[in-house]
Amino acid sequence: TEEIKLLPSISSCNDSLVLARAIAEKWSEWSVDCETESQYEKYVTGLLSNQRKQIVRTIATSDTKNYVPKVDCDEVVSIKPSNKAKSDSGKFFEGIRKVVPILRRRMIMDHETFNIKDIRNQKKGKLDSRNLHKYKFSNAIFIKRIMRQSINLDFTLLIDCSGSMVASKTDPDDKLDKLTLSSQCAAALSSTLDLIGITNECLGFTTATDKGYDRVRPIKNMIIKHARSNYQQCRYNFAEMSVIKELYENIDGESLLWAAQRSMARSSPETRRVIVVFSDGLPQSRPERDSVLRAHLNSVVERIESAGFLLIGVGIESEAVKSFYKNYLVCKDLTTFASVF
Repeated sequence: TEEIKLLPSISSCNDSLVLARAIAEKWSEWSVDCETESQYEKYVTGLLSNQRKQIVRTIATSDTKNYVPKVDCDEVVSIKPSNKAKSDSGKFFEGIRKVVPILRRRMIMDHETFNIKDIRNQKKGKLDSRNLHKYKFSNAIFIKRIMRQSINLDFTLLIDCSGSMVASKTDPDDKLDKLTLSSQCAAALSSTLDLIGITNECLGFTTATDKGYDRVRPIKNMIIKHARSNYQQCRYNFAEMSVIKELYENIDGESLLWAAQRSMARSSPETRRVIVVFSDGLPQSRPERDSVLRAHLNSVVERIESAGFLLIGVGIESEAVKSFYKNYLVCKDLTTFASVF
């Protein structure tokens, strides 16, 4: 109708009422084969959905330099273990138990070594064998060991939960899928950090559906372990990740920002913040151009690192992480991760 064409020029309540009356009159002229109110609702919803898709198709992708996130349909869910995850957890935890002692030993030694400082050439303390040759000339042959102020750390473990991480396998004897391996690595690291007394949180990210247009597709972020919870309370949540379904694509940049914001909100300014990202590839969310998502992830990494974060990329059977993270390692199995991280 002619009134519809006046939509951009509406400037008052009266104009709105005139337009609403015209739409209502046009509505009464529609001939729709719907017998119930729910059928009418479904029909109109379908019309609006189709119109929305047509509009979005005309702006299907963002400008490479101006990626604009849309968060109206995004969701954050807390992972809760299913009965299947609990019943099948034996094999999941079996692999972790074998490597956790190795990881714990190395990280505890590094942590203690960092917090210990030796002061040599002292007149009292423990005898320093390196200075025994000075005994005739000086009695400053002792060493004192002091503890530095413990470093304040906050760890975030961020897991890519896209569909490629749980690709189906035809060989039942094949190795673990990538998401299970990532979850085991994160579980082993979380358990170790708890032992040392370092705050840590584990998160996951994917999209809520594989159908959508541009960034209209909603992001689905998952909280596997809250920072305020300990590993023992959440251990079955990690096992749940090995059986979880409905995982689609990955928009790494926005999810990394979300993880960094959570870390900053819960820790003091002097805290050394670390984010470990487990991923098997590049960010992807069709039909958005890959170059847009990669450029956005690079800019996010730069922003977060400039804020004082240490970012570590763990490539799950992939070296793709080296394109985004200065500090990275490639993980092919749990034992490798425990010995290299």
